[in-house]
Amino acid sequence: MGPKKILSISFALLFLILFLLLIIPTPRENPVLIREKIPRATEDSFAFWNGTHAFIMGGSDEKEILLDNIWLFDPETETVTTLEERLPYPMDRFAAVYTGRYVFIYGGYNGTHLDEIWRFDPKGRNLIELNETLPSPRFSSMAVWNDINNYSLIYAGNSLGNELYDIVRHDPETGEVITLIEKLPMNGRYTSCNWFHNRTYCFGGTNGTRHSHIAMHDPFSNTVAVVNYLPEGRMGVISVKVNNSIYFMGGAYNTSLFYNDIYKFNPENNKYKKLRDKLPIPIATGSIVYTGRSIYIFGGTDISMGGIDTITRYDPA
Repeated sequence: MGPKKILSISFALLFLILFLLLIIPTPRENPVLIREKIPRATEDSFAFWNGTHAFIMGGSDEKEILLDNIWLFDPETETVTTLEERLPYPMDRFAAVYTGRYVFIYGGYNGTHLDEIWRFDPKGRNLIELNETLPSPRFSSMAVWNDINNYSLIYAGNSLGNELYDIVRHDPETGEVITLIEKLPMNGRYTSCNWFHNRTYCFGGTNGTRHSHIAMHDPFSNTVAVVNYLPEGRMGVISVKVNNSIYFMGGAYNTSLFYNDIYKFNPENNKYKKLRDKLPIPIATGSIVYTGRSIYIFGGTDISMGGIDTITRYDPA
């Protein structure tokens, strides 16, 4: 084969490679910090997905200044808009649920521990304080929505210095608020709970000692059980239901040890596996949504021990 023939073949191969590079999409980095940031750094906020947008509510910034902001995130453009509407006052560490129509906000902290219950209408963008209150003021609780019987379940937290094992039920239709007989196996703050197939699963937490429990609560049989353990005790775990699994990630052991690992938990057998994917930065207490395609984590806290303004996108397998 002559030099001209070899040169011709080489050019043809080079052209083919360049053509393939143009038509084959480059896989996007995953997980990744997107370019857009939250207008204010925030940790201990609440986020929910209404089918088209994510709402991010409240929290505290990098200087621990409490926030009353409500932001709207569009995943199509990956942009954040600050709404004119605000929370009743700057607050963080409140528990909240989205029912598909309303958001119910439970307790929290605004310089003092709160026992109030508020209802937010994402369509009308209005907030109403309900007549009923929690059994005691509390912050750093977690809440889930029982979509079978249409009531909220509020788990654990801290009430005026007391670390709670409590499970509280709130029925928005009747206004009834009761503390259930069953208790969580671990008390305290910063657990992370998800409603999945008629049960609640809670991951970790702290009462000064970091919990490693994965606890399951069945409100229909009034039972609570420890079904597994985290790799190590951690608080502020970030978790979300994705199809038939619960993804949990991040969290912190103390002020100098944060995690960026990601796990996939199967509630059918109560086992989990560690994934190869890792969060771009080790974080805890970020608010999270799943859009049906991507997980988005808004803010949180890192080793700086203040709110951060990052938004992480993660496309689960």
